[in-house]
Amino acid sequence: MTYQVHSHKMIRQRLLACHVKTKPAYAEAPAMVLFVEGDGVVTHMQRHEQKYKEQKVAVVHKGRK
Repeated sequence: MTYQVHSHKMIRQRLLACHVKTKPAYAEAPAMVLFVEGDGVVTHMQRHEQKYKEQKVAVVHKGRK
């Protein structure tokens, strides 16, 4: 079974041609507070000169109802 390959530009053009109006998720209700959480996770490296690497992680959310 073979499928026709589409480039990302052609997929974008076809999506824009659909004219589908959607309401953005952020337009539901205005958020009174926006929470930003950031942290770093240390990952130990095996078979590398560098012993460990810190991966930075961040989350942004409106909070809990």
